[in-house]
Amino acid sequence: MIRIVKAALALPVFLAGLFLGGAAAFAQSPSSGAIQVWVTPTNTGSGGKVLITGVVGDYGTSQKSNSSGQPSKNGNYQKLLLKKGTILVNITQFNQGLNNANTPLNKTNCSTTFAVSAPVQFVSGTGAYVGITGSFNLNAQFGAILPKTKSGSCNTSNNSNPVTQYTSIIGSGTVSF
Repeated sequence: MIRIVKAALALPVFLAGLFLGGAAAFAQSPSSGAIQVWVTPTNTGSGGKVLITGVVGDYGTSQKSNSSGQPSKNGNYQKLLLKKGTILVNITQFNQGLNNANTPLNKTNCSTTFAVSAPVQFVSGTGAYVGITGSFNLNAQFGAILPKTKSGSCNTSNNSNPVTQYTSIIGSGTVSF
């Protein structure tokens, strides 16, 4: 079960997962500055909604990808499909953090929580984001209550779904383009 929860976060991430960068909304010349990334992951772990604020003002969705930006279920990259172009980011360190997260389980009430923080690098961009460089730190917090089995123990099976869960994924960093 915990593995499914961690997979759901890998978006997206969003990875994402997932996610920032680009040209200023109305500027034609290169720019740089602070950005903030906001990710709403999907339950499938395949991507999610992305909002980027700061020197970049754009939004869209993310897609798990390989290093070439091609869709890949097992990719360690996220392709951000934004309104003004696309951005490819490397979320390898974030995914490693998810896979190695300490997920303690309270066996009395079946609650669990964990947090992950890791750097994400910009790889490439299209449209308004050609030549993008920089990085941001992506932070995820997760909490869930797992169902109980008929015998009353916590159901940690990969086939079970949490009774309820909460995920917060945000990041901040700097970008140049």
